[in-house]
Amino acid sequence: MTANGPLSRPFIKRKFVQRMIQNVHLIEELNKVLIRSSTPDYFQNLALFEGFYREAIALGALPLKDPLEGIENDIRLARILNVHKTS
Repeated sequence: MTANGPLSRPFIKRKFVQRMIQNVHLIEELNKVLIRSSTPDYFQNLALFEGFYREAIALGALPLKDPLEGIENDIRLARILNVHKTS
């Protein structure tokens, strides 16, 4: 293509992009409506989980070399978060 061809121009016009940025709340509302109207799919979620698990194994993040590593910090954090104050 030449410098003046269709690939040299932006695909989306600048005014359209600015309008979308100004109406973010509309996109968020649309996403909320779509999420509320869709039902969870157990098998699709299971396939996603298995894919993430396989990727973690391939990257060497799982299985943990020492499963109890950092357990002291987890216990301390749980104690801090689960404090019940009486009034």
